[in-house]
Amino acid sequence: MGSSSIGLTPEERRMGVHALQDSRFIRPFRIGMSVTTTSAVIFMRQTRAGTFTLTRFDHMDDETGEPICTSFSGGMLRGIPLGTASVGKLPAGFSELTAVSHSDSHKVPLSLDRSLPHTYSECARIWNPIHTERAVALAAGLEDIIVHGTITWALSAREAFRLSGVENLGRLKRLAASFRAPIIAGRPMTVLVSQKHGSVVRFSAQNEKGAPILAGGLIEIVGH
Repeated sequence: MGSSSIGLTPEERRMGVHALQDSRFIRPFRIGMSVTTTSAVIFMRQTRAGTFTLTRFDHMDDETGEPICTSFSGGMLRGIPLGTASVGKLPAGFSELTAVSHSDSHKVPLSLDRSLPHTYSECARIWNPIHTERAVALAAGLEDIIVHGTITWALSAREAFRLSGVENLGRLKRLAASFRAPIIAGRPMTVLVSQKHGSVVRFSAQNEKGAPILAGGLIEIVGH
């Protein structure tokens, strides 16, 4: 999210947490390719928890100029008022992800190292001190440092892919989920995966107490 472009102070930026991730893939990313990414905050809405923001990211192949992927990233600025009901407009065909009932055919426990947010911060270049500095996390109203939403999303999707029997990641058309609650670094989580129905696999994730941390997980597969 381009937080500096919407007038946030450094203190307000620290109150931001990931709320949803919805990526639509046109063609696979390839190792070694050069990619240009553009982004824009397209929608903001006042909620009881704070301000919800939606940012669109477009990824283009530098060599061909062709689109690779479009991602919608939702964030929640905890306790930060917008001052109006909403700003901007949700794109056509987009709806905020909600929990979808599905039969949990598989449950996969995952252990998350306490150091995971530190490693992921450096590898993904997503630097937010609520993931690595306990004092900052506590000041933001969190219990402790939390794992990034995107790595929670990716690890859960990895297990869903594995259990669905889809071996070719190049067939991925869409990967989406909403984040219901942060997971504290070092604590385990459980991924719940349904049987593949047509081109769709549903998944979710829970913390060690059985509370949802990820909901509305959706994988869409194209081709055979």
